[in-house]
Amino acid sequence: MTGAQILLDEHVSRVFERLLRERGHTVKQAKDRVGEYTTDAELVEWCGEHGTVLLSNNAKDFEALHHEYDHAGIFLYR
Repeated sequence: MTGAQILLDEHVSRVFERLLRERGHTVKQAKDRVGEYTTDAELVEWCGEHGTVLLSNNAKDFEALHHEYDHAGIFLYR
């Protein structure tokens, strides 16, 4: 079984990166993959284009964006 491709928003701890990788997921940091200063909308759009799930703790911004873009999923945590 292959895990999901996951992009971690800039405020997500590297601990999540390690834990998700250990469980078989392909994990990238947004700033490493997409670049710094990328808007939230650009992140959601990029994830949709690349079949990648976005993981963020920034629920306020992403709750509205998920209706505007096709995407592979957005995991939000608090």
